[in-house]
Amino acid sequence: MLNSKQVMVVAFLCALSAPGAFAADGIARDFERIDSDGNGELSWPEFKARGSEVLFFADLDSDGALSREEAPPGLARRFDSIDANGDGRLEADEVEAEHKRMFEAADRDGNGELTRAEVDALPRPGNGGRGRGGTGS
Repeated sequence: MLNSKQVMVVAFLCALSAPGAFAADGIARDFERIDSDGNGELSWPEFKARGSEVLFFADLDSDGALSREEAPPGLARRFDSIDANGDGRLEADEVEAEHKRMFEAADRDGNGELTRAEVDALPRPGNGGRGRGGTGS
């Protein structure tokens, strides 16, 4: 019998492994929920909280880090470049650093907030690396 965390983990991982699942897709899909203050933009603390959720739900053995097997597809594809200390695990600070890099790259106007348009412009697999707007970088 699965406990409640295991059920949530299974549901989360099923969503992540669906065709086309990618971090940018999840952020775009959940934009309003991630925007906790409802101002129509994602701040770094809001974006960081999303990264913490990913780490919590994907960490199946609850050891505070992601193994290669636990890593969601978006992180797994870049596992070696994210694993800064080369120990074969993605620890919270490494995942946070990757999410900070993604946030800064997406913040095209450099104002420290991500608009819906900036999130929609994030690259996604299957569209030539371009966001929904089709302009890419």
